[in-house]
Amino acid sequence: EEGPGALALSFSTADEHGARLVLANDPDADRLAVAEKTEEGWTTFTGDEIAALLATWLWRNRASNTEPDQFAMVASTVSSKR
Repeated sequence: EEGPGALALSFSTADEHGARLVLANDPDADRLAVAEKTEEGWTTFTGDEIAALLATWLWRNRASNTEPDQFAMVASTVSSKR
């Protein structure tokens, strides 16, 4: 997330429309934010959590004739200074 208020408009718009999920990307689409509305408020997922959700969905929805040993997922390491 770009900063504490970067998703504020997304959250308020989602609240106005009763949405429970927000997907937002930056202008050049090299970053993605995913958030879910819970009883406690909006929860923003980390990159690792988004990847785990995507990997789970891909695994569960792979072609029925794909054997587990024919299915691979690869992760890369990204490091940044904070």
